[in-house]
Amino acid sequence: IFGTNLLGKPLPSALELSEAGLAIIVFMGLAQAQRKRAHITVDILSSRFRGLAQTASSVLALLAAVTFFGFVAWRGGLAAWESVLIDERSMGQSPFPIWPGKILLCIGCIIAMLESVRQLARLLCGIPEEPPAPLTEELL
Repeated sequence: IFGTNLLGKPLPSALELSEAGLAIIVFMGLAQAQRKRAHITVDILSSRFRGLAQTASSVLALLAAVTFFGFVAWRGGLAAWESVLIDERSMGQSPFPIWPGKILLCIGCIIAMLESVRQLARLLCGIPEEPPAPLTEELL
């Protein structure tokens, strides 16, 4: 859109660049979303839990998060390694390397997994989580 509106013609490989950029933005933001517990949750049942049931529910959710992020990091790491080995490039008019985006996907999932492990350790040790900073502080 930028190239078409400003320059009067589309930028070469704009689609491929936007696909890679979207993947980087999403996966690098996972850890921050996990830290702030900003993922979408359906807590119709778990909001009624108290005491041990609430703790068990949180432990299960964090174990699922560690497993998910770990699996995606593992498979993403394998895909990134293979991409580096073959110097994978986009098929657009201006080929650019795809492997940096795959490496950042892996790194983002590793950081999100480590954040989930941190939250799980704090929960199991009985250390209360600090409440996330209000949004207004982030903007200042």
